[in-house]
Amino acid sequence: MPRPIEFRGRIIAGIENAGEWVYWGLSGTDMLDVIDPETVGQFIGLFDKNGKKVYEKDIVKGRYYTATIKYFRGAFGLYYREGEGFKSSPISVLETHQSAYEIIGNELENPELLEGGN
Repeated sequence: MPRPIEFRGRIIAGIENAGEWVYWGLSGTDMLDVIDPETVGQFIGLFDKNGKKVYEKDIVKGRYYTATIKYFRGAFGLYYREGEGFKSSPISVLETHQSAYEIIGNELENPELLEGGN
């Protein structure tokens, strides 16, 4: 069964409910004019160990590293700090070990969670 196409984004400043997260599918595009495009992330079809949906730009913590979910070159991946730079792993790592990963924030609200490595 294919995963549902679902997105998440924050309402822009200056209007009612500013800063709140909004969720929508392909048919919920009537709100796109009030969503900050920098905050939009897609549901990747996986859940963390607590059953929470994992979205692009979420920060997940596993046994060996803390990583953010990114979409790059046609696929989702885990991106994490190692030494002075960043490394990546395919999303299949998260898929195989879902019970070992937990969402601890997102790169928009908690960028400090990715600083300094693990």
